[in-house]
Amino acid sequence: MIPFCIELAIYPPTFLVLNNPNITLHFNTEVVDIASYNKGQMSGILLRKVDTGEESVLEAKGFFFMV
Repeated sequence: MIPFCIELAIYPPTFLVLNNPNITLHFNTEVVDIASYNKGQMSGILLRKVDTGEESVLEAKGFFFMV
């Protein structure tokens, strides 16, 4: 764990996010709605591209929103 802590101190958090294969960033995209096909369970996120207006559903089991 110590090398990971040192890496966080050296590299800015943005570098870690952009180079993490487990994180996908969606630029120029807004969340329209949370999709639910089962009662009370989230099944996906309805996204809209701001520049084209194209909508798509991203399958997801959870959603984290930070302002």
